[in-house]
Amino acid sequence: MAASGDPLLVGRVIGDVFHDVACMSTGKEIVPYLGPRPPIGIHRYIFLLFQQKVPLGLVEQPPTRASFNTRYFVRQLDLGLPVATVYFNSQKEPAAKRR
Repeated sequence: MAASGDPLLVGRVIGDVFHDVACMSTGKEIVPYLGPRPPIGIHRYIFLLFQQKVPLGLVEQPPTRASFNTRYFVRQLDLGLPVATVYFNSQKEPAAKRR
């Protein structure tokens, strides 16, 4: 399981409304998404979806991914528990083993 200090950044806060099959996207990018850039080895990236109680204002972007604390972020914005999660693994092989 990824620790809170692992490279993780909230990339987008999305306010999608789902009605049966239709989806109306009203999302607003707050902090730009940064794709995975893992060091050597296998790393897990986790996306958490929260239902916002109020619209988000300014959100300070951390200076580095390593300084982002998920639990602190959730507490500061009073987001509660996630309504959905998804993860993926990303692997970077040493240069000598690349195909």
